[in-house]
Amino acid sequence: MYIEDERDTAIKQLRRGRGLAVNAGAIGITLATATDPAEREELAAYLTDFTARFTAVIAAIKDMPLVREAARADPAKDAALEEIEGFAREIASVDPAETYGALSRDAASLLTTRARTATLPAFYLFIRSFEAAREEAGRERARHLEAQTAQLEKMFVEVEDIGRMIHLISLNASVEAARAGGESGRSFKVIADEIRSLAAKSAELIDKTRSTLSDPTGAVVVGETGIRVPGPAADRRRAV
Repeated sequence: MYIEDERDTAIKQLRRGRGLAVNAGAIGITLATATDPAEREELAAYLTDFTARFTAVIAAIKDMPLVREAARADPAKDAALEEIEGFAREIASVDPAETYGALSRDAASLLTTRARTATLPAFYLFIRSFEAAREEAGRERARHLEAQTAQLEKMFVEVEDIGRMIHLISLNASVEAARAGGESGRSFKVIADEIRSLAAKSAELIDKTRSTLSDPTGAVVVGETGIRVPGPAADRRRAV
């Protein structure tokens, strides 16, 4: 579960970083074209806050072991991580106090173009890779649970067979007790009845266990995750 939790956290942070990157270009254009002093002051304060948030998100992404391992294993992801960090450095290099005039419209346009054509694809490379890994992990869990379900059903069938054999033995014992007659026959019949009762209780317990593990559709619920996989009961219904 540790890897799954880390992967979910990474996807969440990458999506957050992607959203901030989308806004970065628009902020640059706005700052480069603002002329009113009050508006520039307000935008400068916003840029300071934006840069702090964006830098913190990128730092968190960079420090994730899952992200670092993915970058080391794949040159494309390594380049993508470098692009994300480089874009964050470019955003951080903009001085809010000197934005107007220092950040030209052309520079702001280039910032927007970089975000759209390079930085966002870098985020998407990681996000899609981690999402695909998460989906495959889910499929693997389902396959594992299905195998567990099949093994449980096999055990149920074996116990049912044993119960039926015990039931037949108890019936034969009752017949022999009747033939024997007398006190010994009656004692033998009591024992045979008890054995038959135990066989019936065993069958009832198996049915209850199946009901506990299965929902009304016949899908067996296994483990703490509550994931449902089709059970043999559902297969039997489909076969009818």
